Amino acid sequence: MPIQLSAASNGKGLASKYAVVRFVRALALLLLLSLTQLFILVLSAPAQGASPFVRLAGRWLGEGRLGYVGAQDPPTSCRNRS
Repeated sequence: MPIQLSAASNGKGLASKYAVVRFVRALALLLLLSLTQLFILVLSAPAQGASPFVRLAGRWLGEGRLGYVGAQDPPTSCRNRS
């Protein structure tokens, strides 16, 4: 039967345990910093620009026809309700 050495008797087990703990802590810190940067980037993103319909503001009227293939063209009218 082979003799098993405990972590305290060979000295390597304890050192490798602390290395794993340091690695996990460093990984957690890296993840936290990455999430912080992502959060800051999202908050600092510019707002959406002006609407392309801003030049259509005001009161306007119009008439026209919608064309459907193989169907009758119904008359169409539109009105701005502002």
